[in-house]
Amino acid sequence: MNKTQTFEELDKLAEGLRGLDTEKLHDTPEHKKWKAAINTLPKEDRKKYYDKKYQESKYWLESQYPQSELIWSYSGEKMDMQKIERLNNTIKGNAVREDVETVFFAFKQAHKKQKDVLTFDYVNWNVQKNKEIQNLYYPETVPIDYSEYSHIPSFKYNIPIKSYKDGILLVGNDIHRKNEKILALTLGDSRKSNFSIGKVIASIYESKVYNYSQIDWFDKKFNEQIVFYIVVPKIAKNRAVRIVFKNNLRLNRLIKTFREHQTCPEIKVKEFKYFFDEAAESQYVITSLQICQDSPESKPQYIFNNSTLLKTGYTRALRQCWNIHLMCSEKYQQENLFFEMLKNKRSLEDIKKEYMRDIFPYEKYLDISLLTKDSSSKHVASLMKKNFLKASLLYHHTNKGLTFCDGKNYLPHFLDNMVNQTIFDKCELVIVDANSQNAEEQLIGDYLKQYDNIIYHRLNKKLKPTPCLNKAIQMSNGKYLTLALIDDVKKKDCIEILYNEISKDNTTDLVYGDVIVTETENQTFESCKVERANLFEHSQLSFSKENMIKCLPGPMPLWRKAIHEKTGFFDTENCNYADDWEMWLRAIDAGSKFKKVDQIVGLYLAGGRSQQNDIKQRTEEARIFYRYSHLFGQNFHKFKPYFDQFLELH
Repeated sequence: MNKTQTFEELDKLAEGLRGLDTEKLHDTPEHKKWKAAINTLPKEDRKKYYDKKYQESKYWLESQYPQSELIWSYSGEKMDMQKIERLNNTIKGNAVREDVETVFFAFKQAHKKQKDVLTFDYVNWNVQKNKEIQNLYYPETVPIDYSEYSHIPSFKYNIPIKSYKDGILLVGNDIHRKNEKILALTLGDSRKSNFSIGKVIASIYESKVYNYSQIDWFDKKFNEQIVFYIVVPKIAKNRAVRIVFKNNLRLNRLIKTFREHQTCPEIKVKEFKYFFDEAAESQYVITSLQICQDSPESKPQYIFNNSTLLKTGYTRALRQCWNIHLMCSEKYQQENLFFEMLKNKRSLEDIKKEYMRDIFPYEKYLDISLLTKDSSSKHVASLMKKNFLKASLLYHHTNKGLTFCDGKNYLPHFLDNMVNQTIFDKCELVIVDANSQNAEEQLIGDYLKQYDNIIYHRLNKKLKPTPCLNKAIQMSNGKYLTLALIDDVKKKDCIEILYNEISKDNTTDLVYGDVIVTETENQTFESCKVERANLFEHSQLSFSKENMIKCLPGPMPLWRKAIHEKTGFFDTENCNYADDWEMWLRAIDAGSKFKKVDQIVGLYLAGGRSQQNDIKQRTEEARIFYRYSHLFGQNFHKFKPYFDQFLELH
């Protein structure tokens, strides 16, 4: 056997050492066998083999850990490298310390540029300041197949959790792009409350994992350690970071709390299957409002539109019902009928009468905090009803197709945005007023006096957006059309950019540009921090029939009016939510040609009609998905499980 073959045989023995406890490695039979084989080599060959393994180990360490590339300084402050690396436990292979609250880590796939590694300097600076933080650099990653969970919808500020192999799986669908370079996993804590249902298990920045009995915490695999498998599809679709928390003080307290309290019962009404996942955004809003109350100077950081606040109130009130259901006497624990009742709640007038009759006289007694002292209180039923009526009222507004926003709050800004378009003198603005009850008519009247190219039509009844849109199209005189939604903002040359593009080619029927998402109402384009990281989801894809699995034209397309002569108007019979997606799929199916312009043309206000996660909306989208399934290619199979769940629920 030559030297190369001998070294290869030794390497095979060395492979058996991987995964063994490094502290007890020298006492294992595998290590003793490997060492004995090395000692049979001549002295010169033994030295060459050791040199070879040393170089391999060095290269491996450099590939696993970026310490050699760090400058050990942040914001002009030099850091104590030895102290930090001791806290990071790099000697023990970055094993998570028992007293750690937050671990920072990164996927190698997120570090595409050499300078990205320097984000670890910022983390190490934090480690030096706070001993409850640890930097794991690049933890172990493993191949992962989470296809059985791929149908679960993504909700803002929520991280789905499922049992997985020897631990639990976290799917970070809602991780913001700006945070992808370095991730922070913070563990929950049980010291503040003994109520285990709804407690935070862990969080990655603003997105949280809540305990609603998705995991059987009595499983023996959680006795000494918890293994987190964290997958972030935007970074690496088929790889998960594997982080082991062994005897962690915070997690131990959480497990103890979970095992001492009742599990959360299943919600039996299928339409509310994802109620708690959806409620994560509401919890974020409430926490943000509390921050603003305690620190008024923080208010500019937390600005929410009316629809988000309405939805927050609705989920908050319904969750109060759920808490009462769990906390109080067995009489109220038998059935959670408020979910069934919510679907069939009567008119606003009926809700008002019921509230004034059964709730108003007893308001001062109806505080959930009183039930924590006396869960058998005679006012339990009234408190449940109070929160149910409140939820019904807000549910009515957020799910019955009514306008989420008060038009007068947006209208002046909207009209200024329109008349200041660079080619407004060559356009006509058609406004359809669906019987608004505030000062909209007067505000529009002031502009009608100044601009003869504004056409105003007021209806004598309330209508949903789709028939209003068709009415505006029918009243228009131009060759080209564009949407102008009252709470969105167009860049000053938005219409000019799109018009110039579509007029270049007679075969192009629709053009659209990129749009930035904002949560600030009435923001100007000039004041917005325009970053491609904040692109509207649909702007992130190139145009193709397959990618029309998303409504790519978004909120500001410009199209030829002739499309409607060929394929008809927006569907008012079958569409209340996804009318634009259906219209554009129908046009493409009929042979229309669409084109994307790679320029940012406006701002889209988050939380609009298409983002409400209502079961009726998702069912409508599922039917459209199947109607045009022949257009989506491979995306049909990818998204089929997602849409199927809503057809089953319906």
